Amino acid sequence: MTDKIELQGFTQDNEELRLLMEVGYFFLDMGRPKDAREVFEGVSAIVPHSEAPLLGIGSAFFNEKKFPQAKKTYEAAITMNQVSGLAYALLGETLIFMNQVEAARRSLKQATDVSSESYVKQFVGHLTNAIDTGILPLKG
Repeated sequence: MTDKIELQGFTQDNEELRLLMEVGYFFLDMGRPKDAREVFEGVSAIVPHSEAPLLGIGSAFFNEKKFPQAKKTYEAAITMNQVSGLAYALLGETLIFMNQVEAARRSLKQATDVSSESYVKQFVGHLTNAIDTGILPLKG
């Protein structure tokens, strides 16, 4: 999963930070979102100019089903980097789970408008298809 995350603001000299991000996503994969969030918050404190740790924090909130917190975190990432297609896509996904479908569609469109990354376009395509076929948002 982490190989698909663009780490804006990180350079080759930031290998330790990249590894910390990997640890955060490893915790997410292990079902330990609180631990992941703590790692991402630490990275964010080190590189406050990068939206990448905010995407991790938002993902941890999302995995905990804390959708309002995830939404706020993704919005902060977008404020930091208005051309982060992944941030718009993740915000769109969160909005779907908050039953804010029209806002989600706008965010998903913005994701494809600002990003040429194939993984962003694929993710948006899957989410849009899920909305169009009624799979999402979840009912009940």
